[in-house]
Amino acid sequence: PEPLAAARALPPVLGARQPPALIGVYEPCDDGTWRETARGFVVPDDWPARARAFAAQVD
Repeated sequence: PEPLAAARALPPVLGARQPPALIGVYEPCDDGTWRETARGFVVPDDWPARARAFAAQVD
């Protein structure tokens, strides 16, 4: 995966995605494992409208 912590702009691979992308920030621990310190979603600008339309669908 491409490291995002030092990025000053959204990587092109995320900007081109249509579905939401879950992003996690990890830091190395002293024991060699990694610890998640933050997470969030990157979504397209029209995502709220698409989510409302999806939620309004009746099965």
